Amino acid sequence: MCSDFHHNLHFYRKKAGLLQKDMAEKLCCSRQAYSNYECGRRAPSPEMIVRMADILGVSTDRLLRKHKPGSAAVPAGRKSTPGSAGAPAGKKSTPGSAGAQAGRK
Repeated sequence: MCSDFHHNLHFYRKKAGLLQKDMAEKLCCSRQAYSNYECGRRAPSPEMIVRMADILGVSTDRLLRKHKPGSAAVPAGRKSTPGSAGAPAGKKSTPGSAGAQAGRK
């Protein structure tokens, strides 16, 4: 796994104000196991990466890809919150709602 993941994981954990111990508790793993992910000694499973992104309130792309961690993560006019999946601010997306709404007038 690319070392960018480990740097991004550390950056977003700090940005969220969480300790390694906090992340470990939320992920149901030991602090040492989490530390190994963040330091690059072990690679998390794809499922674990999704859980990490959810906890940190970022997309898996933000964790996995090379980018400037402080760069804009959300297009203008959009608000990113856990569970919103990029829905416009104030609206929650629901499974199938976008497709169902598209054909209606």
